[in-house]
Amino acid sequence: MMQVAVLSIAVVVAAQSAPAAELAPGYMQTDDSRDRARREPPPDTGALYHLTWYGADYAATAALAGVAWGLWPMLEPQPALYGPRFDDAEPDLAAIQEPGLDRTIGAPYRENTVPDLWLYLGGGTLALAAVGYESVRYQDWHAVHNLVLGGAEAVVMTYAVTEAIKTGVGRLRPDFRDRATRYYCNPELGLRGSIAGLDCSVPDSDGVYMDQKDMRDGHRSFPSGHSSSAFALATYFALYLGGETVWGEHASEWSVPVGATLMTGLLGLAATVAATRVSDGRHHLDDVAAGALVGSASSALFYFLHHDLKGRPTYRGLTVAPVALSDGAALQLALRF
Repeated sequence: MMQVAVLSIAVVVAAQSAPAAELAPGYMQTDDSRDRARREPPPDTGALYHLTWYGADYAATAALAGVAWGLWPMLEPQPALYGPRFDDAEPDLAAIQEPGLDRTIGAPYRENTVPDLWLYLGGGTLALAAVGYESVRYQDWHAVHNLVLGGAEAVVMTYAVTEAIKTGVGRLRPDFRDRATRYYCNPELGLRGSIAGLDCSVPDSDGVYMDQKDMRDGHRSFPSGHSSSAFALATYFALYLGGETVWGEHASEWSVPVGATLMTGLLGLAATVAATRVSDGRHHLDDVAAGALVGSASSALFYFLHHDLKGRPTYRGLTVAPVALSDGAALQLALRF
């Protein structure tokens, strides 16, 4: 009598280079055209499908966003792990006036060349352009879902990691000396008479004073948040452009140079933002390098979690298939993640 083998369970990670038909059951594709494939979307990718297979992503991203934007800003930065230290509770301004610290914390305070709002507007514009292109050209809502979810995860992870490191490292910003002077000279705080060696001539002349939030921010130099955010956005959308125009199925003789130029432009803009953080006296050079690494790595991770190497959206799912054996049969469960 034919014996039935014990049920075998195989967890299979779908190969990035596998064709779309192998990644999604019911995904009807009669040739290699991404356009034709997307006109016949799989029937199992509605709201219930996404809640089932991506619900954990939604929950984790929301929780991490809450921690990053709600908890980290409330925490006091730790004493600097490297570089000069300064105790706000027992200020010693004479110690930070040493000439040897001029290049480390002696930069004058300046306004940001690139305000935070510019990053938000730039990221929103890129997201709307990509989603609009994806929606109009392919009308593939699963692809739009993966694009948006991966981008959201990349941005949230970048911000959370950056802020956690800032709080734990506690490095002083290059403009910390001027920042501290403007804080203790603030007439609303009433601290002038209690700080020895305090010279308020500069803040009194230009009328720029710091509050407690500004002072706390002076301990959060490493890594650069502007740099990590800029490179997260640039890397994510550069990878998207690459999959569409440079190495993906739609790459053509004319699209490759155009796509490569746009990708270079995005990364060049991110590098420009990072450079302004050094010229503004807000960060050290290694701060912006670390920020660029955090942002780029986070975006690459989440882009390829939701797309294959050709830029096609991947699918999660479970497939049950019979497997013929020499002396029986078995069932194989293939989990695509």
